[in-house]
Amino acid sequence: RAAAAVRSSPGALVPPAELPQSGRDVLEAEVAGGEYGAVGVSVHFSVYFATLGGLFLGVDNGYFIAGDALAMLKWVGLDMLIDLDHLNPKASNFAVAWILAKFTEPVRLPVTLWLTPRIATAIRRVGLR
Repeated sequence: RAAAAVRSSPGALVPPAELPQSGRDVLEAEVAGGEYGAVGVSVHFSVYFATLGGLFLGVDNGYFIAGDALAMLKWVGLDMLIDLDHLNPKASNFAVAWILAKFTEPVRLPVTLWLTPRIATAIRRVGLR
């Protein structure tokens, strides 16, 4: 299906291909949020929490180098400011997983934009929306 033109100024229509990159990002966000609404938001948070949960399990079970987050914090010298021996290791592992999840944003956004229309179509087919 063809992408809709966007108004760049009153009365002027600009095709999406001619928009600057930031304009295309805004257009993609409008399509995901405006056309698909709650489905787009739900898909976004589902992908985010699945990523965060998977990273936490990986960090907590030692599959990533940052598995021992307390040792990493001591290596950086944070033990001089905070008593790291009294920190919950799960909390520090979650913090490392959260930071790693921030680096996955460039991958999560295209996944969300790809999944959203497919899930919305499936929901409409079933008759839930």
